[in-house]
Amino acid sequence: MKVNINDGLMRLLVMKAVRPIVEQHAADIAKNAGKLASQRLGKYDAYRQGGNVGAYRRGTKVLPGIGSSPTKITVVVENAVAHAAIIEFGSRPHIIRPRRPGGRLRWLTGSGPVFAREVRHPGTRPYTILSDAARTTRLR
Repeated sequence: MKVNINDGLMRLLVMKAVRPIVEQHAADIAKNAGKLASQRLGKYDAYRQGGNVGAYRRGTKVLPGIGSSPTKITVVVENAVAHAAIIEFGSRPHIIRPRRPGGRLRWLTGSGPVFAREVRHPGTRPYTILSDAARTTRLR
């Protein structure tokens, strides 16, 4: 639906009334994204043990008013955590190598530590948390 308002004063009044609604909707999207993160990532030990679910939830922020003008409202819901893009969009299969040349990768298993020169990571499926939250959150 598109509404054209030609009167400048009327346009400002409408925008002033609409802005809190848009900002509240963005806050609802961020809240919904936090719930989706817990549901989708909370069942995986790697995310639970590493604390990444909590970091992802805390990283979801609403940035109201960026690029806004009297006739345009822009609200950004983002997640600035380093691994947010991998959670949202997934990753392709890749090789993980030690940071230092000649070094070894190390991780713990139930039977003790494991060492390797490289690991072939199978990739990560996309969880589409922010995009699903934006799509499914209802406007109040």
